[in-house]
Amino acid sequence: MTARWQAIGFDPNVELNDYCVRDLSRVVGLGNYDPQHAGSSVRVFDLVFLHRVIAAKHFELPDAPNVSHYLEQTVTITLDLLFGNWWSSDIDRKSGRCRKEMVNWYCAFSVGLLSAFLLGRWEDANRISEYSLQSLKRTYIGPFDEDFDLIYLLISGEIVGKFGFLPESEMLDLLLKSRNRRARDAVHAWRCFKDANVSGFTEAIKEFLKRHRSHCKKLLADEYAGNSIEYGLAQPICTLVLLAESRGMPLGRISPRLSDYLVSRQSLGIEN
Repeated sequence: MTARWQAIGFDPNVELNDYCVRDLSRVVGLGNYDPQHAGSSVRVFDLVFLHRVIAAKHFELPDAPNVSHYLEQTVTITLDLLFGNWWSSDIDRKSGRCRKEMVNWYCAFSVGLLSAFLLGRWEDANRISEYSLQSLKRTYIGPFDEDFDLIYLLISGEIVGKFGFLPESEMLDLLLKSRNRRARDAVHAWRCFKDANVSGFTEAIKEFLKRHRSHCKKLLADEYAGNSIEYGLAQPICTLVLLAESRGMPLGRISPRLSDYLVSRQSLGIEN
């Protein structure tokens, strides 16, 4: 049987992947940080590492570890990054190079929310989502036509029951104007999710995954991006699918060549 990493065209012998996935002792802290010197960057480093470990398990890489513990650590570090007091004693903060309101929230949302959903830690998912209402401002978010920031803001707003500095309709309009066709597919999926249209939601997810599959193959063939197995995960759609499932709206049938890009409890071996 073909492993998922083979199906998506990943090379498990890439040196950097070897370093990050198999030598777990290399991670900086996994929550055990020096309060005087460990600022946001070390936490983000750990989240990137943990994202890679989750992806390695999902894609069935050789020697990928069991991930339940690492999912728990991911949620803990995410909450610490967004709401902890690390910034008050961080040397970067004292030198003016780091501000609490400018943490890498996108990284935190992409892997932190995903992990909370996979674990069923809904209170923590709600807490992470609250950050978008409390701390994010329009001037900090960045260009929406280049990435999927807005999808995470839509998801977080849905979780807490209200949206922050941008109303839902404005975020959808911005996504529809995006140059990224996957962003437009995500809007269709979002609207079907809101309408509880399971068949429409499934078809929209399929379209997103078809484009993601093509995008992923190009990334994995790149000399520099090719060692990043986490790029294979179809984020932020993985998180949206998990949100829909939590609301009693499971996906319809999707072929394995597309569903390979969707992480789940089953794919991680933590099914109840």
